[in-house]
Amino acid sequence: MSNSEQHTSETFGLGERIFRGGLLLAARQVLSIVVSVLGFLFLIRFLGPTEYGRYTAAFGINAFTAATAQLGIGVFLVRGAKDPDALTFNIASTFLFVTGVAAAIVELIVATNAGTLIGLGQAMPILAFLALGLPVNLLTIPVQARFERKLDYLRIAVVELTVQLIFYAVSLPLALSGYGAWSLATGLIVQQVLECVLYHVLARWVPRPAWRWSILKDMLRYSIGFSLSSAIWTARGLVNSVIVGSLLGVEAVAFVALAARVIDMLAFVKNATWRLSIAALSKIENDPARLLRALDQGMVLQVLALGPFLVLFALLGRDIVTLALGGRWLPILTLYPFIAVSTLTNAVFSMHSYVLYIFRRNLDVAIFNAIHVSVFAAAAWLLLSSFGIIGYGYAELCAIPTYVALDILLRRRLGSPSYAMVLSWYVPIAAAILLHAFAWWTACVVLVPLAWQRNRTTVILFIRRSRSVMQFDQIT
Repeated sequence: MSNSEQHTSETFGLGERIFRGGLLLAARQVLSIVVSVLGFLFLIRFLGPTEYGRYTAAFGINAFTAATAQLGIGVFLVRGAKDPDALTFNIASTFLFVTGVAAAIVELIVATNAGTLIGLGQAMPILAFLALGLPVNLLTIPVQARFERKLDYLRIAVVELTVQLIFYAVSLPLALSGYGAWSLATGLIVQQVLECVLYHVLARWVPRPAWRWSILKDMLRYSIGFSLSSAIWTARGLVNSVIVGSLLGVEAVAFVALAARVIDMLAFVKNATWRLSIAALSKIENDPARLLRALDQGMVLQVLALGPFLVLFALLGRDIVTLALGGRWLPILTLYPFIAVSTLTNAVFSMHSYVLYIFRRNLDVAIFNAIHVSVFAAAAWLLLSSFGIIGYGYAELCAIPTYVALDILLRRRLGSPSYAMVLSWYVPIAAAILLHAFAWWTACVVLVPLAWQRNRTTVILFIRRSRSVMQFDQIT
């Protein structure tokens, strides 16, 4: 077999594995959405805003601590140029367990006391309990990376769906028994422990204590830039937990969190296509012109994967919330349009960040994230004090112009993306989401882009190829 034939065969084999993985991830995503929606609806209905707000405030802080303590080690294990050996995985496991213990101590002592001082006392016992799961949570990262490195999406899908079922199997009975926020916290700890155990059992691997500074230094050198940018972006979640919680109380935290959770559920197609499409972008990193075309197409596909679902819920949201959750959760509809437009904007620019990561421009992403989160946090603090909970929605809109900074950073490295086509979809969809409250028929503006043949062709291509991880490479 010639070298070219062997290369073609290997490329086809990799593409086939990614495609199969994409189907498995998509199937898992659909099952996960079904399980999550049903279980979540029951939990929220029984818990109510106060108890859900206590858990959410604590969870937001815990998630930020976990993301920071990882220091991007998982990124090195999955994306590093060389396949990590057994010693490297053992060193990663040892290091992450140690940082997990340290992070748990910080949460137990520092975060809980600070939270009480700023008016989050109701959530702090929950935070102290969640801190106990940090070492196990971080210990899961290396073994999960083993499966992701091998593109073994089947086992990943099995584990993720199983532990999700376990979470609701534990939380629902406890919620029905009157344990409130503790039911969610207990379910999460059990989920984290079983996830760690299941991954290690399937991998047939038990991590051993190991330490070698030279190897650890290589890991941190590769991952610290990504870790910094990721931690800054994760701090965005603290705006709800800390700023909303301290100014308006845990019930307001619950309303913001539920509105964001609804949008996250609606984004299941976007999340699946993004998670898989980054593999295709990585393959053309050495061809800037092709990468730029892929980015242009990717922005459109991300909007098409998310926009219709956001508009549909904007139209039907009041009936859905009233029927499924009850009238006490209707305040989320006040926030929904603003968070939805913010999420739609992020969908347009999500590929920008990843392209910068491809070029190892981690600092550029960190700079943008810092600008975005700072503007968002400052706006939230000012506007929540003046306008109440709707101020959070206004803050989401105030943060949108910061994406200009991300565009500038990308242009310096890659060139100028074309926004003409994506704007032809983004503007009508955003308008429909924001204007639907005045009259339902305003949602018809989303059909305006179909007046252009090019947009009709794009929709047809999206429908045909949305299940393929290689969509960017094929279309461009």
